[in-house]
Amino acid sequence: MKRSNAETVGELSQRILKLFHIDENVMALDIKEDWPQIVGSFCKVYNGMGTIYQLDAGLICQYTQGIRLKDKKLYVTLTSAPLIQELKMNSQLMLSKIWEHYEINADIIKSIHFN
Repeated sequence: MKRSNAETVGELSQRILKLFHIDENVMALDIKEDWPQIVGSFCKVYNGMGTIYQLDAGLICQYTQGIRLKDKKLYVTLTSAPLIQELKMNSQLMLSKIWEHYEINADIIKSIHFN
């Protein structure tokens, strides 16, 4: 006899991942690992826009203290106030580079916050 509330193994595992926020933790770890490439891609576009300041990927990585993902919001902790302000003004560009890098959209990461 088949139960009406039966779940497949895949559905059950997805529910467990969401319950314990494991999917967010794994994505945050991936972003931490790929941060130099993501920031490098961002800097290429940013520096090509004719801005007054030129950003360096190594410098951004050096000042990055932590990265976490919670409720589809990516939080990047930096130790440089001027860098925080510059990245806040260009947060949409950085977010688009993250989406592009992982081939995802706002369903996974809706926003990015620098602090």
